[in-house]
Amino acid sequence: NNLHPTYALSPQGKDVDDSATDGPALSDFGGDGVAGHVDLLRARMVDQKLWPSTCRDFFAKWTAWKVGAEVVDFTDLIEVAMRDCRCPDLVEMLIGDEAQDMSALELALMMKWGEQAGAMLLAGDPWQALYGWRGADPGIFDLATQDEARRRHLPQSYRVPVEVHRVALAWMERHLPGYQRPVYAPRPVPGASCLFSRATWRNPAPLVDAI
Repeated sequence: NNLHPTYALSPQGKDVDDSATDGPALSDFGGDGVAGHVDLLRARMVDQKLWPSTCRDFFAKWTAWKVGAEVVDFTDLIEVAMRDCRCPDLVEMLIGDEAQDMSALELALMMKWGEQAGAMLLAGDPWQALYGWRGADPGIFDLATQDEARRRHLPQSYRVPVEVHRVALAWMERHLPGYQRPVYAPRPVPGASCLFSRATWRNPAPLVDAI
């Protein structure tokens, strides 16, 4: 921070939601915003030639600092594993759960190690993706599992009861453009649902007021 105050990072950092169409611009977040955007670009394996110049400048300085401090960041660990590490020899099958929340980089590592292991199973649901803010792309999961001969859909839930299943499907059909109800039967118990709060991460006031 002392060497490059323009890119000063706060102790906690700030998440950058690049899916939002309004709100603060990247530059408004300062160093945290640029660092967050660089993390997204790396996670999505975007060619550095296509990065904004501010991101390229930050990454050059960030990389130089890491080398001098002899440290690595989380994305470095994935990149090093992609470049230098084989899947452990004793692994016969690689299983990737919640694969819809993997970034392109993480999924690429899974695919590489899956080939070396000889077998790989990816499990996930693109409609349950939560981690777009850190580079996850459920579309990549769809592409990785598009071979219908090897694709299996779970037709029966072993967890979700009837009432929760009904409310969840109704919400998804109302709020998710393009959502089509799958063949997915609920667990054969009634269950119950209730509205706890209308608060969201963008509008937490109703929950705060309730507390």
